[in-house]
Amino acid sequence: MIEKIEIRRFSFFVFIIILFTSAFITYNNSKNINYTKEYTEFKGELIDKIEIRNSKYYIYSKNFVMVNNYISDEYKVGDLICAGGYGQDLLSMGDYGLYLKSKGYDYIMYIDYIEKIGHKISLASIVYDIRQNLKSGIDFLYKEYSPIIRALIIADREFISKDETMLFSRAGISHIISISGFHIVLIAGIFFNITFFLSKKYRYIISVLCTLFYVILTGANPPAVRAYIFYITFIASIFLEERYDIFSIGFLLSAFYMILNPYVIYDFGFCMSFMSVFSIAMFYKIIFEHLEKFVKNNLGKLILSMICVTLSAQILTIPYVYYNFGIVSLISVIANIISVPLISLAYPFILLSMIFVKVPFVRDVFCNIVNFMMFLFYKSNEVLTSLSYSYISFEHKSLIFVVISYIIILFLYTLYTNIQIMRNYISNGQGKKRVV
Repeated sequence: MIEKIEIRRFSFFVFIIILFTSAFITYNNSKNINYTKEYTEFKGELIDKIEIRNSKYYIYSKNFVMVNNYISDEYKVGDLICAGGYGQDLLSMGDYGLYLKSKGYDYIMYIDYIEKIGHKISLASIVYDIRQNLKSGIDFLYKEYSPIIRALIIADREFISKDETMLFSRAGISHIISISGFHIVLIAGIFFNITFFLSKKYRYIISVLCTLFYVILTGANPPAVRAYIFYITFIASIFLEERYDIFSIGFLLSAFYMILNPYVIYDFGFCMSFMSVFSIAMFYKIIFEHLEKFVKNNLGKLILSMICVTLSAQILTIPYVYYNFGIVSLISVIANIISVPLISLAYPFILLSMIFVKVPFVRDVFCNIVNFMMFLFYKSNEVLTSLSYSYISFEHKSLIFVVISYIIILFLYTLYTNIQIMRNYISNGQGKKRVV
């Protein structure tokens, strides 16, 4: 136990040092911003990623993001290109520039000309082709709900509208459309359960490998990779018969990300994913143990567990969401209790509909089930967000308020845990005296 505490303390100090170092580096760089636009040319560069947003083409290559309003030729990941245009330092573009920096890019280039000169087959190009086929399949099967199903299955939020984004924010369910721990657990659980005829050892191995492929397929974004690493370390702890310490793993993993790219602290998904994990790890057990005594049956405890997960995840994330979006949802607990089971049930039927796409009758049955669940998902959240005082919107946001909030939260948590430790110590001491 003492050894575990020492490891956790060491990992926490490493995390804090790297966090402040990252903040210092990014702040120092912000004082030396180059606002000039310089003409830049590429020759034989490889396309790593392509996005189409707001009628604009975004081509990602090396450390550049290339933008154009319209490109006539069909470009794809793996293409070798020659391109030219005026480049600009991302730090000169405010919050959007910081977001792109968090993804590993340094410059944005407004394309003057672009030409395809070849194609190179790679893992990225193969994954891109698979994603394109899946997009076409989803569009064919789910015309009405294609945008959200794309987001749920392959992390493609290209066609999620602003109204939908606002709906999810006000309902406090934005995490559902961002591939993270929730989705990794679902996928791992599906593969673990469909291999029920194998021994547990091989079921875990298959689920780990299939989930790895899924993470790569969705673009290997930090929240998904973080969730996958948590999952495989949990599986490793089972095989090694060691106690799983989510705090130590989380601190060291987040520190590693910041070492690779200090600007990752500006990635909303990265920060939210780690905050929610730490928040659940810190507060779930406390909340559940205090409420469990009021529930007697197993179904009630299952519902209570879902409520406690949602409540505990909110504690560390609410101040961060407030500062970034200026919205605090007051119905997120109810919205999550409704939305999480609906999406969880829809997931296997979505996968089955795509597997049986060539069998019309079977495919249509699965599609109808998914469409009904999506209807309930949207309708329930629309009704909840239409209620008076379902959310609070802030015109002005205060960083000082956020800092004070976290200081109070961490102080109260530390105080509570120390009191519990003292109670256990006194209780054990008295027990020993009675035995003597």
